[in-house]
Amino acid sequence: MTTRAARLKREAGRIGRFSVTGVANTAVDMAVFATMTFAVGLAPVPSNLIAYGAGVTNSYLMNRYWTFRHDAPEAMGPRRIALFFGLNTLVACTATLALYLLMRAGAPAMAAKKMMPRIINPLVVRNFGGGCGS
Repeated sequence: MTTRAARLKREAGRIGRFSVTGVANTAVDMAVFATMTFAVGLAPVPSNLIAYGAGVTNSYLMNRYWTFRHDAPEAMGPRRIALFFGLNTLVACTATLALYLLMRAGAPAMAAKKMMPRIINPLVVRNFGGGCGS
């Protein structure tokens, strides 16, 4: 196998793992939100913050130890970790504000949760190059 073919195969595997991680993050986020809101009885706003935190933690762990496991360990130094969690904290607050506003406008909690990415992702992608998966 040529060097280029090997690199393409390796990147295709990484893209597949990244996609699986994204689906898992969304599943964790939605499951925790539903559990906290409907089973525990916590209000949707704090439930969303907890759920988003669970999804982001899942994202970090899966990407660090599975998707990008072969990257140099120094690539995920303290500065990069702080940037990852700092940016995600900003997105979580923005997403939670969107959830709150959608619910104030009359949307049920789960419907508002499902609408959030359609509102937040264009803003985040345009300004930072990332987005929320749920």
